[in-house]
Amino acid sequence: MLTGQVNVAFSEFEEGIQGLRLTLDAATLPGGWVRKYAVTVTDRASGETVLEMRYMSDFYRYPTPESVPQRIEIPVPGVARGAYAVSVTALDCWERESEPIFGEIDGEEQ
Repeated sequence: MLTGQVNVAFSEFEEGIQGLRLTLDAATLPGGWVRKYAVTVTDRASGETVLEMRYMSDFYRYPTPESVPQRIEIPVPGVARGAYAVSVTALDCWERESEPIFGEIDGEEQ
């Protein structure tokens, strides 16, 4: 289960690559581990999907689901500055999905 909102900020990554940095509460799913997060970035003006990606969780680094950090950051490089709506869904190893959570950013925010 994902709760709360996605905090969205513009960020600069290595070698001058710009994009978004998403910060959110780590998900918990019945049965344990969150394997990955599905991220969709939508242009708020046009409604067009700008990017869809999967971000692999680092669940394999922790002995139990309870020991995974409470907050996570998901880098989304290659997204130009603009106004976006973002949705994030957690998936387990059988591709079962949580309900999505959402965040927004406009082109003026840092």
